[in-house]
Amino acid sequence: MKRMALLLVLIIIQLFIAPNLMARDPFKGLDAKWKIRVSDLNSQWDRMEADQKEKWARLKADVERKWDKFVHSTNKDWVSYSPEHDARSRVDFEKGKIVIEAIVPEDDPKGMEKAGKMVEDQAEKIFKKKDPGKKRVLGSQVKTSLGKEVKPANLKKYLKDEVLPDVKPDPLPFKSRDGVERRKYTAHIELVPQHIRIRAERYLPVVEKNAARFNLKPQLILAVIHTESYFNPMALSGCNAVGIMQIIPRYAGKEAYRFIYHVDKPISHEYLYDPENNIELGAAYLHLLKYRYFKDVPGELKNRYVFVCGYNWGPTIMRKKIVNRFPISTMSDEQVYMLLREKTPRETADYIKKVRERMPIYDPFFDRG
Repeated sequence: MKRMALLLVLIIIQLFIAPNLMARDPFKGLDAKWKIRVSDLNSQWDRMEADQKEKWARLKADVERKWDKFVHSTNKDWVSYSPEHDARSRVDFEKGKIVIEAIVPEDDPKGMEKAGKMVEDQAEKIFKKKDPGKKRVLGSQVKTSLGKEVKPANLKKYLKDEVLPDVKPDPLPFKSRDGVERRKYTAHIELVPQHIRIRAERYLPVVEKNAARFNLKPQLILAVIHTESYFNPMALSGCNAVGIMQIIPRYAGKEAYRFIYHVDKPISHEYLYDPENNIELGAAYLHLLKYRYFKDVPGELKNRYVFVCGYNWGPTIMRKKIVNRFPISTMSDEQVYMLLREKTPRETADYIKKVRERMPIYDPFFDRG
């Protein structure tokens, strides 16, 4: 009888009480909401990336319809086209050179005159361009032959006196996809010799602030920026890395933003083109690499070499291919450096060499006696 009674009680619990407990389980609802939230965020990322690809494809198609070659922005080059895609400028922030080109139909009797006007308009556009931080992209980086800084106030005179007279037509015309024969006209402008230093000094306040905030050496952040983009705030690489520290929005950008603001959200290119936002997220990601991903790598220099490589190559593959395979803890600083130079891809091997060599360049910025 006792066994029968116990069995009856268990059946009652199973039929009536357990389902009610499960129905009131708060975690079940939270889990469902979380899955919806993640799905919604992924959809937003997908839409944003699809929009970027569509814009890129549209620009490429419009350019190739008229030009012999599609030239686009990179980590070190800022390329900008006129609204009608008849003129373009390319600023090389590594070599300190500006090339402005215009194309005119070969049968146009006023080809030279029209090309000069297009070159002038495109030059005015880029010299007046400001980044989202409200700083002129080319500010303090071009001087007249008399040594005066080129500013919006004297820009027209500078172009008329020193740029437009040197516009040169290509020897031969070309025919593009629309079947029109055109001739290219080109002007060249040099940046001042110390152009990289000028741009670096522009970002010193935000670099110092984030270096202190994320417990990093400011020289390291500056060396990383130098290596990533040559302080080009308009940088955009083929792998969708954006801005001065070359942040990939969906990966390093998302992780750094979550670390700082404790929320997930899609990060736009416009947000990352702002140097303050970009340096904040880049410094936060370096912090995560140093103090989270590779905190087990002992020694200041060894740790730095490893996490800097992780910034370029990615932390997961860096852990798998290097940290888990080699006895880094028993190796000297120089042995680890040479290991990374030999066992990482060519790009990463060159990257750590450049960052290491460039850090001392910025020591004078912080030698304040």
